[in-house]
Amino acid sequence: KNKNEIISVIDIGTTKIIVLIAEYDLHKNKISNIIGFGESKSNGLQKGIVVDISKTIESITNAVEEAEDQAGFEIVETFVGISGNHIKGLNYSGVTSISSDSQNQAIGESITKDLSRETP
Repeated sequence: KNKNEIISVIDIGTTKIIVLIAEYDLHKNKISNIIGFGESKSNGLQKGIVVDISKTIESITNAVEEAEDQAGFEIVETFVGISGNHIKGLNYSGVTSISSDSQNQAIGESITKDLSRETP
C-alpha cells in the first residue's frame, strides 16, 4: 500500500504567487495527486523584494485561500520558495542554560527569549 502525505508549497515570485497542495507518495518520492492550486498576482514585490508588506500579504492570502478551497482544508505547514540576489542563508547556533526542573514549554520559551535578544 502506498503511503501518502499531504504537502503544500508556496512559490513567491515577482510576477505571481503560486500555492500547491498535493498528495506526496513517500515510497515513490514524488507528488501523486494535486488536490489544490492557487494563483495570485504578486502585488507588493519588485524584483523579488517586498516593497509593500500589506499588498504582499494580501496576494499570498488570496493564493492560499484559493488552494485551500480546492483542497477542502487549511494549510498548517508549508514549504516556501523565494529567490533573488538579495536572499542569503545564515547558519546560526546558540546555547542556553536549562535547569533540571524545566518543562518542554519553558525550555522553548527560554530559547525563544535568548534568540530574540541576540537577533540584530
